[in-house]
Amino acid sequence: QDFRPLAPRDKGTRLARLVSFVDLAPTALSLAGYEVPRHMQGEAFLGSASEVPRTYTFGYRDRMDARHDMSRSVFDGRYKYIRNYHPHREQGQHLQYMYRSPTTRAWDRLYREGGLEDVHARFFEPKPLEELSDVASDPHELRNLAAEPDMADVLERLRSAQRAWMLEVRDAGLAPEPWLRQEALRSSEASVMRGMPVDELLAAAELASLRDPAQLRKLTEMLLHESVSIRYWGAVGLLALGPQSGPAIDSLRQALDDPALSVRVTAAEALAKLGRSERAIEVLAELVESDGYEGALMAAIALDELDELARPAIEAMRREAARKRKIKGINSTFISNVLDKALADLDAG
Repeated sequence: QDFRPLAPRDKGTRLARLVSFVDLAPTALSLAGYEVPRHMQGEAFLGSASEVPRTYTFGYRDRMDARHDMSRSVFDGRYKYIRNYHPHREQGQHLQYMYRSPTTRAWDRLYREGGLEDVHARFFEPKPLEELSDVASDPHELRNLAAEPDMADVLERLRSAQRAWMLEVRDAGLAPEPWLRQEALRSSEASVMRGMPVDELLAAAELASLRDPAQLRKLTEMLLHESVSIRYWGAVGLLALGPQSGPAIDSLRQALDDPALSVRVTAAEALAKLGRSERAIEVLAELVESDGYEGALMAAIALDELDELARPAIEAMRREAARKRKIKGINSTFISNVLDKALADLDAG
C-alpha cells in the first residue's frame, strides 16, 4: 500500500506542531483508517482523524526505579512550566543504574567536595517549587524565570493549564502508591481515581509543597483527615518544612501508628529529622524488614535520606539488604540497592 498520500505536506517540508507521546496510538489508528476511541487521551496528528494542533503538551515524573518523586510539566512550544510537589527531594536522587556511569560518580564527588558552580550543583540540591523556562532562548533550561515580574502572565497561564490537566486526567500521583496499589487490586487505578475527590487531593498536594510555615496548622490538621491521601500530604508537608515543623511533633508521633504505610513512613522521617528519632527509627527498622514490598521500600528510602540519623537501624538494614540480594526480582533489587547505598554512606561515615 502506498502511504505517501497520507502525508500532510510534500516531501522535504517541515510540519511544526506540538505532539505528545499519547498521540502516537490514535495517530496510528487514524492512518490505518480506524475510528479513534473516545477514551484515548491522545489526539491524532496525521490521517483522516487528524485534529486541530495542540495548544499544550504535558509531562510527568513520578517513581524512578526505587525512588519516589512527583513533578508535572506543561509546554506551549516556547515556554515550559514545571511544578514540583516534592521540592524537599533533590533533582538527582540516587539511582543505581545512573551511578554505574563514571561521569555521574565524578559529578557527585565534585559536588560533595564543593567543587561545582551553581548551575552544575543544582542537580544534587532540593528543587524549586516552580520552574519556568524560555526554551527558545534557553534550550538547556538553565535559567528559572518563575520569579521574574514580566513573566507573571505566562507563569499563571501555564500553571492554570497544568492544574486543569491534572484534574481532567484525575492524576493518580495524588494518591500514595502503597494505598493506590492495594485499592487497585479490586479494580484498577483508573477506577479508584474516578471515585476520588481529585480537586481536594490536588489542593492538599499544593499546600504541602509550598514549604510555608504559615500553613503549619493546616498541615497538622491534615494528619487527622479521614482520607489516607490527605493524611499523607499532611505528613509530606511537615517533612518538607524541616525544622519549622517542630510544633507538630506530638501529631507526628501519633501518626507513627497510622494504618497507612505512606503516612507512618513519612511521619517517621519527619520526626527523625526533628531530632526525635528513637521511636521513628524503630518504626522504619521494623518496616524495612517486613515482607511487604511497598513498606520496605519506603522505609529504606527514608533511612537513606536520614544519613547518620539512621545508624541505630544499621543492623536491620544489613540483614534486610543481605536477604533481598538472595531473592530474584526487580522489587527485591530496588530495596537492596537503596539499602546498599545507605549502608555505604554509613560505613564511609
